[in-house]
Amino acid sequence: MAAPEKGGSRATVARGRTITIDGKQVGPGEEVSLPPAEIAQLRKAGFLTTPGEAELPRGDGPVFSPSEGPTVKVA
Repeated sequence: MAAPEKGGSRATVARGRTITIDGKQVGPGEEVSLPPAEIAQLRKAGFLTTPGEAELPRGDGPVFSPSEGPTVKVA
């Protein structure tokens, strides 16, 4: 990632995503300032949100309960 530059565009990191700018981790909901070309590329890849557009639905992953999860039987 390039360093933020004057006149760069601002965007927000998408939920469930983290980007690294100059060795610094930027997490979900945080704003970043990057060149417009990088913002467009990261938006296309789903790492940045587009203002005014709905975010893609993302699950939190599978949920298992002891009664429904895998079982191990010892013979």
